[in-house]
Amino acid sequence: MAKGKKRPSETAREEQIASDPLMWVARAVVLLKVVLVLLVFDPTASDAFSLPKSSVSHALTYALSATLVVLFIRHGRALLFPSPIFAAAAAVLVVFVLATVTATDTTVALFGTWRRYLGLTQVLDNFILLVAVALTSRALVDRALLLAMGLGTVAVVAFYSFAQRLGIDFVRYREAAHPVISTLGQPDILGAFAAVATVTALAAAVILWDRIGPPRRAALLAIGAAALAVCVLTGVRAGALGLAAGWAATVVLLLLWPRTPWRRTALWVVLGAGLLLVAVVALSPIGARLTPAALAGDLGIRSRLDIWDTAWRIVAAHPLLGAGPDNFANLYPAFRDEASALLRTGELQNSTHSWFWYAATSAGALGAVTMLVFAAVVLGYGVLLAGRGRLEALALVPVAAYLGQGIVGVNDVSLDWVLWLSAGVIAGASGSLSRPDPVPQPVRLAPSAGLVAAGLIVLVAAAVGVVGITGRVGASRVLGQAQALVDAGAGGPAIPLARAVVTFDPRRPEHWSNYGAALSAAGADPAAVEAFRVATRLDPSYPNHWRNLAIELGRLGNIPGAYLAAQRAVVADAWDPDSLDLLAQLALSRGDAEQAAAAGTEAVKLDPAHLSRYDAPVFADLSLGRFADAERLLAQAFENGGENSSLLRYRRAQLYAATNRKALALEELDAALRLDPKNADAAKLKQDLTK
Repeated sequence: MAKGKKRPSETAREEQIASDPLMWVARAVVLLKVVLVLLVFDPTASDAFSLPKSSVSHALTYALSATLVVLFIRHGRALLFPSPIFAAAAAVLVVFVLATVTATDTTVALFGTWRRYLGLTQVLDNFILLVAVALTSRALVDRALLLAMGLGTVAVVAFYSFAQRLGIDFVRYREAAHPVISTLGQPDILGAFAAVATVTALAAAVILWDRIGPPRRAALLAIGAAALAVCVLTGVRAGALGLAAGWAATVVLLLLWPRTPWRRTALWVVLGAGLLLVAVVALSPIGARLTPAALAGDLGIRSRLDIWDTAWRIVAAHPLLGAGPDNFANLYPAFRDEASALLRTGELQNSTHSWFWYAATSAGALGAVTMLVFAAVVLGYGVLLAGRGRLEALALVPVAAYLGQGIVGVNDVSLDWVLWLSAGVIAGASGSLSRPDPVPQPVRLAPSAGLVAAGLIVLVAAAVGVVGITGRVGASRVLGQAQALVDAGAGGPAIPLARAVVTFDPRRPEHWSNYGAALSAAGADPAAVEAFRVATRLDPSYPNHWRNLAIELGRLGNIPGAYLAAQRAVVADAWDPDSLDLLAQLALSRGDAEQAAAAGTEAVKLDPAHLSRYDAPVFADLSLGRFADAERLLAQAFENGGENSSLLRYRRAQLYAATNRKALALEELDAALRLDPKNADAAKLKQDLTK
């Protein structure tokens, strides 16, 4: 028998697998997953985008996993085939499992950071997607359907983007949103995804040009052009890297493709399209952000470098297995330096803005290496398919585009699936290099007890997934309602809502913090203290939890407890101006002027425009007789608008009075009293000076 030919029994077995109704179920679930992960969001939820997408993705994975298990039971090893891509993906999964065991925060490692959800469960979700695509999309027509469905959904995303750009939107958000976020929630993610979609659609049009008719060519070109317009609208620079990487992958495909009459023409077309892309990007808002002058002083680039520097320090502290999947946000406050706080005052990062650093911080050197190997194996087999003339090599383009934009882009539930699904397509095609694709077979719905039982198992798994969606998204909606009530000052009605969220998922410190905020707004300070204590116990790395606890304890008159909580807040993040300011105020309450001066001065340095931060260090310096330091701080405060503050005018009057500048002191006191006639301290000091 010739090499690569199947024995008759093997062919019959392959036909039996292809005609199994559950194969079509699995393919349908994969297609539904692609569509819903891109399109689903819930503007009424506290987390409008990441949580609904994560919930839907995991729910469909329940059904997909059950289907794969039943298919294996029905067909055994005939369903499987070896592929190095499986091994490389499994290595990533295994390393992330080990990193979860040693994680800083196990809950985050399992389920991901709040509003990101990129923990071990999402890595497993991605792995199952890869395997499902490879095992169930066994024919070229199945893989073509994946491409068609994905690009069709891109058209919907692009249409909504244009509508938003024109000011047309059918939803309203509780918090102000960027003008163009479509169904993905962030312009960074939308721009990066649009770049991947652009090169995928245009590459498909070029590579398939001589195999498809005019209507399909026009559809691919239209979708590619629309996606490019969305990419330009967002102005996201990561998109430019995605476009460049996808274009380069297309050139590689055409160079490796077997010689055909169309190939030479296609290569020139792609080279010309590359020049056109450069021109479009250069003339767009993206181009304005890529000039040497813009890059040299760009805050975004400096912020990225700072994030990666912090990521490096986290990996250096946890070199082998990292801090745990998606635990970057937990360690960022403690590992960042003062420069990061000066770059973006009061802002903490929850993303590494790089798939490489995500893997490195999540799973250490092993995670980074296995992720690089996985990407290299997928790219290598994509190149191999191109050399064999296989159309599935087209999947190399979205892989390259994803990896390109992901060097500096935010990884997200709505974006990361691109890599894993494309890897599944390449794995499935490379697994059949030694055999022809099976001929699509009609579905055989022969009634049998086994098929009925299999169907019931899949339905039960799907039902479990639906229950999970309802619970998670429903809780987020309730949390959003509670937050809106707290923002409006209605703490009482918010309490039962926030309590319900805590009851549903008590593992998240954010839920306890929101519950504490509702209790605090209602004046239930003792109960709020307990809620904030739970939040600090679940996540001692987040300074806000400790700061909230300190404020509540201070309201109850427990100054020593509040002082200790404020100290813990500063330990969690030494560069948080709010925590430093609170510590300075509490230190003054304890009579520790030295610490008040030190903490308060640092708070002012980090956030000089916030006038209320000046009072504690100025008063501390005055108490310590450090008049030069107090005068310097006051001068800085007045440069930032302090002349309109009755309190700061009074402090400067105190300084002048202490340094024998009575006339200037009286001028400041008059100004302070004009601003606030009820300023009793200013009135008393004026009385004392005029005796």
